[in-house]
Amino acid sequence: MGNLSNAEWTTGVDQYKDYTVEQLWQALGITTGQLPFFHPKVDLEGSKTPSLDRAWFEEEGNGVPLVPHWHQLVGICRMLDCAFEGKPVLLMDDVGLGKTLQVIGFFAMLAWYREERRQDRPYPGQFGEFGGPNHPTGRVPNAPFLMVVPPGLVGQVAHEVGRFLRADAIPVQPITGSVVNRLGALDEIKKRTGNRYNNTILLMSSSVLSTFSTSAS
Repeated sequence: MGNLSNAEWTTGVDQYKDYTVEQLWQALGITTGQLPFFHPKVDLEGSKTPSLDRAWFEEEGNGVPLVPHWHQLVGICRMLDCAFEGKPVLLMDDVGLGKTLQVIGFFAMLAWYREERRQDRPYPGQFGEFGGPNHPTGRVPNAPFLMVVPPGLVGQVAHEVGRFLRADAIPVQPITGSVVNRLGALDEIKKRTGNRYNNTILLMSSSVLSTFSTSAS
């Protein structure tokens, strides 16, 4: 592979470097300035979630508008580019720049685009061409999302998802416990989420994924 440390690296998002925030929203097909299925407000301290602390968020002055930054919208656009083109993508922002929000926003956009296609509407924004029946990689699979995190972070990430996403639209389901529980987890999730199953985020650690995959095979 050669010496990667001497390779010429680019940002990978050069096509968006001159976009304004408004143009990024237009590229996504969003006119409201808010990502689909996201809560309108967030607790900056990170301890409260709108689903569990509704009364706190309803009090005047609590919480701030949940508005992605420019670089987060760029990251979501680029992840969608790669997904619809059938390419892998590596998100390499520094620690603390909101990668979790970008990944969750990516899931939310795919769920929204899938719903648009279900209503026989083209994908909004610049991704309309990918929703056609003859495009090999553009159709969003009718399946839940899988999120794999390091061991010990499942609870923390589940809390972060709850800070941003509406649980009634895109629930998160941690998969833990014994091998038997994991093997029965998908059936239980299908029963629990009903018609929301394909919008569910299945959250598991890398070690659980390894055991789950081996057991399932």
